[in-house]
Formats: sequence, structure tokens, C-alpha cells
Amino acid sequence: MRNLCLLLKLHLNEEFRFSVFSHEKNPLKKMGFVLKNLVLVCMLLVVALLSFQAGKLLVSYGLGEAIPLVGYIIGSVVTLVVTILKINEILAGKSDAEFLMSLPMGTFLHVVCIFLRLYVWNTLLVALTNIPMVMAYIDEGLAVENFIPTWVVGLLFTCLPLTGMAALVGTVLALCLASLRKSNFVQSIVILSVLAATGITVLKIIYCVKNVLAAAGDVQDVIRVITMNFRAGRLYQGGVILHSPGSLFLFIVYSVVWFLLFTFLISMSYQEVILALRAPKNFIEYDFCIQEQCRVSKAVSKRLWDQWLQSRSYMASTLIGPLFALLISGFFLITKGSGIREILSAQGNLAYLSVPLFLCALIGMGCNTYCGLSMEGKQHWIMQTIPVDEKEIYTQKIIMNLWITEPVALICGIMLWISIKPPVLIGICYSIVPIVYGLLSAIWGMWIDVRHVDYSLDTENQVLRQSISFYLGWLPGVLLPLLLGVLFAVGA
Repeated sequence: MRNLCLLLKLHLNEEFRFSVFSHEKNPLKKMGFVLKNLVLVCMLLVVALLSFQAGKLLVSYGLGEAIPLVGYIIGSVVTLVVTILKINEILAGKSDAEFLMSLPMGTFLHVVCIFLRLYVWNTLLVALTNIPMVMAYIDEGLAVENFIPTWVVGLLFTCLPLTGMAALVGTVLALCLASLRKSNFVQSIVILSVLAATGITVLKIIYCVKNVLAAAGDVQDVIRVITMNFRAGRLYQGGVILHSPGSLFLFIVYSVVWFLLFTFLISMSYQEVILALRAPKNFIEYDFCIQEQCRVSKAVSKRLWDQWLQSRSYMASTLIGPLFALLISGFFLITKGSGIREILSAQGNLAYLSVPLFLCALIGMGCNTYCGLSMEGKQHWIMQTIPVDEKEIYTQKIIMNLWITEPVALICGIMLWISIKPPVLIGICYSIVPIVYGLLSAIWGMWIDVRHVDYSLDTENQVLRQSISFYLGWLPGVLLPLLLGVLFAVGA
């Protein structure tokens, strides 16, 4: 038990970096820790608010009785996606993975800590998506006697089966990709493909939601269809909602057995998995030839692109915003505005300006100059020792960022202009404003990172989401156009 507590303490310190915060003497960096927690709380509150509105929407369509079951399905899907995306980094993405493996402790304890970490994080996400929806359920007086105790039990066991399944799927996927020469690149493509498929599914649901709800009929028909096609949902409905002791017992056993089964399977091969992920076998044939001289700018640019393409999460994180910008713009183009044109025209010409501002927020998510220098990490000596002017490196980082964001800004601006059909002068802004903003965000991010570069961060995720450059460079570049877009849309 003592060893387990020690490992949990190490994992907790790794996640929240308490020791770094307590020994940090730079007040600006300490402020970064506080900002990180503040931003996380704000994001969680936004998720809770959206979940509450979704519950209210279901009630308005007469589907209030299905809210707990729908919440269970949403929580299960969120658990599945998050676990698959995080399991590779949790297993071997940290720099201290070898240190943990060298401790005189059994591998089973390491796996238990990993699954406890996944359970706590996934249960938090399930609670954020379920509690607000069930609050709408209770406000409508749909909850029966003793609903809350059994629902809390269901909440605590929601993420168990899919956490185990997703952990195994994510581990197998990571092992299959580990032996590839460009494993990180392929993994980033897989992550972006999963996000793209999820985004397309959500957009399709949003487009068809009115027709689906109108054709749904009685709420019992909806519950019957869900439970017929989802075994865990059937046990959840019978045990948690209908208070059947037998179904509740089977639901708990079903959830725990799947979780423990996959925990046991991974614990049996944990050392082999870590070795395969941290030191994969790659067989490369080298051809000896005379190197051709090239321009300094070309050599620096090639190195930057290689670093970006072969990263664990750097590439995927900076492409999420541009990816969703293309998906949303394409969705509006295919659906010919999908009713947004009528909504904006009813509110006045000023509301049309909110669209390019929202596009600027997505373009700002693609900014990668804010962490370009910090991403060098423990190999920052390479950049400091090469005989190249620092301004050349900064320029090439900005140019690389522009090659990512500017084509997306141009294409999305044109698609939104065609689909929404704003007034001519405002339509010109649809093309110009995102392009100009992509350039300004790249320059701003580079300016911030030069002044607040931090080579001490261990992982790419820490550089991308926990550095001072993130809070001063990336976050304002996304929030500023987003808030302005909301003000234009509401104020109009």
C-alpha cells in the first residue's frame, strides 16, 4: 500500500507539477500555474453550461425521460475518445517513464496507477456532461423517489467498461505504429482523422436534429431503440432509472469486470509495451553520397518541418483549429448556409462580421510560433550553436506557420462568402480579415516566445498548454476574436 501511495503521489505531482510550483522563484512562471488552473476551470464551466442547455433542449422536445440514458451514452463516447487519445502519452510519453520503471516496485502497481488516473479523469468528464443534464431532468420534476442515490452509483461506474476497452485499443494502436519510421506522423494523422470524423458526425447531427426529434415520436420509442442496440445502456436503464436490483447488480458487475479484465491484460505486458514504445526497433538503410549545398534558409526550414511532422502532439494540436475551420466552412457551403444566413440578415449587417471573427479564432488555434522555441526542449543547444542568425530562425518559423494557416484562411473565407452571401463590403472582410489575422497571430506568437522561452518543460503537451507563452501568445490570440465575434453576434 505504501508503494502504491508513493506512485500515486508521483503521478499527481507529474500531472499538476506541484514541486515545480513550490520551488519556482520566477513570479511570472508561478502566475502561469495559476492561469492554467483558471483556464481549465473556465473550460469545464463552459462544458457544463452546454450540457445543461442540451438537457433543456431534450425537455423542450418532450424527450426529458431519456436524459439520464442519453447522458450515459455521451459520457461513454467521451470516455472512449479521450482514453484512446491519451493512453500513448500516459504509458510512455513522459520523460520519467524509465525512472518509474526502475523503481523496485511491481509492474502491476504501475498499471493500477495508470488506470486510476484514467478513471478519475474520465469520471470528471462524465460528471461534467451528466450532472448539468440531470439538473434539467430534475428541474422538470421527472426524477422519481430514490433516483439520485442510484444515479450517483451509475455515474461512478459509467466510464469503467469503455476505459478498459479504449486503453487496450489505444495501446494496440500505439504498438502497431511504434515500429514505423514515421510513427509519430502516422499517429497524428490518426488523431486528426478521429477528430475529423467526430466533427463531421456532430455537424450532421446538428443539421438533422430537428428532423430527428420531430420523427422520434414517443420518448419510450427512443429509449427502446437505444437499449436494444446498447447492452450497457440496457443495464443502466433497468438498474439506475427503473431501480431494478438485478439489473443494477449486473450493471456494476459488467462495468467492473471489463475494467479489471483489461487492467490485468495490460499489466501482464506492461514492460514489453514500454520498451516497444520508448525504444522501437527500426531498420533503416543509409545511402552514402556527397551532400549538396543548399541555402541556409532552406536548411533551417527543412529542420523545422521535420520537427513538426515527427512530433508526438505538436503537429496534431496546431492543426485542430484549421481542421475544424475547413469542416465548418465546408458544412455551410454544402448546406447553403444552413439557415444562418436568415438569422444574420434578421439581426442586421453588423452580425455578418461575427463570422470572420469566429474564423479568426480557429485560425489563431493553428498558431505554432508561440511555442516554436520552447519546443526545442533539451536539444535547444542545437539552435544556439548552429552558425545561423537568430532572425533567420524566427523568420522561418513564421513562414512555416503561414504555410499552415494562410491557405486555410483563404479557402474558408471564400467558402463562407459563397454560402452566407453577406453584403459586398462585408464579404471582402471574409477573405481579408482572416488572412491578415493569421499573419498578425504568427508574428505575435513569435514575439512572445522569444521573450518567454522555456526549455525546462519535459513534454510537448506541457509546452503547448502549460507554458507562459501559451497564456500570453496562443490563448489571447484565440479568445480575443472569439469574444469580439460573440459581441457582434449578440450586440447586433
